[in-house]
Amino acid sequence: MPYESESGSPRCLVREQKETKVFVSLFSLLSRSRASVFENGIRIFHHDERGTASPIFENLRVRELFILLFLYHTHTYTFFYYQQMEEEGVPSTALREVSLLQMLSESAFIVRLLKVEHVEEDGKAMLYLVFEYLNQDLKHFMDETGRGPANPLPKSTVQNFMYQLLLGTAHLHKHGVMHRDLKPQNLLVDKAQNVLKIADLGLGRAFSVPVKSYTHEIVTLWYRAPEVLLGGSHYSTPVDIWSVGCIFAEMARKQPLFPGDSELQQLLHIFKLLGTPNETVWPGVTKLRDWHEFPQWKAQDLAKIVPQLDENGIDLLQQMLEFDPAKRIHATEALEHPYFADLEKTQFAKIEEQFEKENRVSVNAQ
Repeated sequence: MPYESESGSPRCLVREQKETKVFVSLFSLLSRSRASVFENGIRIFHHDERGTASPIFENLRVRELFILLFLYHTHTYTFFYYQQMEEEGVPSTALREVSLLQMLSESAFIVRLLKVEHVEEDGKAMLYLVFEYLNQDLKHFMDETGRGPANPLPKSTVQNFMYQLLLGTAHLHKHGVMHRDLKPQNLLVDKAQNVLKIADLGLGRAFSVPVKSYTHEIVTLWYRAPEVLLGGSHYSTPVDIWSVGCIFAEMARKQPLFPGDSELQQLLHIFKLLGTPNETVWPGVTKLRDWHEFPQWKAQDLAKIVPQLDENGIDLLQQMLEFDPAKRIHATEALEHPYFADLEKTQFAKIEEQFEKENRVSVNAQ
């Protein structure tokens, strides 16, 4: 099993699902790790800067080690993802994620799927997905400088990462894909390059017009849009924009905006802050499946809730947190918002140029 941090998450990438999954940096594995052979297999240790050894692979079979070495020698210094398939075949979430990632990997702001390997191990089918390497997620990045409003991120960092998040989200939506699980744990950060990328498309769905009926069991509660919380099954890309808004506020104030512990509590958190919606504010809200007579709250001043944002930042946040999905700002519109007026945008063109260069090298190496 992978080494787990204090938060209970794998060292490299948070990914909480029922299937057995392991993430490991091949570069760290082969440049700074040591392997020991035990009766039950090979154990590989990661050595951090202080020399502390932590097991990142337990009970590793020789064949799996050969796969790791093969990937290393094909120059894919990446996360290594291991999944045991279900008895009835490849899990639908894995197939969905692979197909979406293959389609979306042309963006510098979506984690790149480099290789898919299907092997037989002890009579069981195994699926290996190899992703490009990024050294942490946004949640870990924010926690490094301390939690809470007393430890804010610099405005320039919030602006920069928000713009990249919107670039990635716009790319998803342009290609007809909803992510449906945007949260800090699913956004990967390369600190050295100051790059943020969207990851974990296991709940992603291609959408069509007219919008189909989808499950409402999506997205971690804190980032879940109200139309989903109220039982709506016909939803589209605005659910991602709501999540982006929640992440925006969390980056600015270093605290989750709506930390509910149940669907009802989540709705109450939202209504207490943004006011209880009605048919005037959100036509059709009272006809949603899980609508009830809620307490009547008035909207609070977002500038007092997120004082770290300037006037333009508050305006952008308000447009992302509109109750009516039809009124919520689009990702492409958000990229043109005055909040980003003083952001040096040529840096993102350079990121894309570097990404395309690496892409060509990767293709030629295969």
